[in-house]
Amino acid sequence: MQQITISDIEPGEMCMLTALVKSIRLRTTSKDSLYLDIELADKTGTIKAKKWDATREEFQSMPPNSFVNVVAHGDEYRGTSQLKIKSIAPVSEEDIDPSDFMPVSRFDIDQMVDYLAGTAGSLDDEHYSKLWRVILDDKEFMAQFTRCPAAMSYHHVFLGGLLEHTCEVIRLCDAIAGIRPELDRALLLSGAFIHDMGKIQEYTSGPAFQNRDRGMLLSHIYIVTEMLDGWAAQIEDFPQDKLDLLKHIALSHHGQREWGATVEPSFPEAIVVHFTDNIDAKLNNAKMTIAEDVSDEGDFTAQPSRMLRRRIYKRTLRPEPDDYNPFGNEDGAGEKTGERKNEKRPEDGPEQEDGPNLFHRQ
Repeated sequence: MQQITISDIEPGEMCMLTALVKSIRLRTTSKDSLYLDIELADKTGTIKAKKWDATREEFQSMPPNSFVNVVAHGDEYRGTSQLKIKSIAPVSEEDIDPSDFMPVSRFDIDQMVDYLAGTAGSLDDEHYSKLWRVILDDKEFMAQFTRCPAAMSYHHVFLGGLLEHTCEVIRLCDAIAGIRPELDRALLLSGAFIHDMGKIQEYTSGPAFQNRDRGMLLSHIYIVTEMLDGWAAQIEDFPQDKLDLLKHIALSHHGQREWGATVEPSFPEAIVVHFTDNIDAKLNNAKMTIAEDVSDEGDFTAQPSRMLRRRIYKRTLRPEPDDYNPFGNEDGAGEKTGERKNEKRPEDGPEQEDGPNLFHRQ
């Protein structure tokens, strides 16, 4: 029997694979026998599995974040692939590369970081540009930021997911700034850049994605305001009003209090960040729901989106071109980073070092 990946599992066929134990529960049947309810993962996806006639010793030998060898029978339940495990055994981490078992961004990490660096140089506000540089030079932060997922299950659930989501929200904001000149591009893009950074203290980055205690207690929405204080303190005379604007974007980017926002977006750039964040997350979730659909019958996915809570119509989504990479040209990001560098609008008038204070009425 040949070793396969989760994406290659076919209903009705026996298979053998090595996978990460993402979660595992010991449960009891109606006849009081024990079984394992497991979620397995590798870089191609995740799958639910059950091991009947299990023992407590088996359960204790395979905790979450451990690796296992599995022989199982492919199955399907309500349009979703599952496994009926025949045998399962722990595998030592010394024998494998954990990164082989985690999904990763389809874009190159270094190229996305170069895109951020290029965007920093294109901002026409020296304070925001310096803030980007301080953040990008924070090696400990960047090591986590470039690996962290953007969420646990809803969207961009892969290594580099937070970085990819951040870059895409910045690109959406930049496109809007290009057609709405009344927006402060430097503020808008800076808000897009920092809005989810607190997630590095909310989620782990492997070998399985899990919630951190601090994130569950405080949430990334608050945590990023602490991080901003630390970075801004490294910049001489960083204006408090500009820091407050960025904090407002972070605190309000979920849009409504019932969705987790501390405050609701109260100026145009904060409104744009909220909606572009929402657009990118929901588009990624819709694509993920379609990609995970195993049924060729009907125009809608067999299962509803976990985020949108409805089945997704599949026929309008076009395949992404094989060579699609908005971050991969020779200039790092080309038009997206350099061509608007220090652009000044005629209506802006003289440069204002500190910019407007949008929290103050004349």
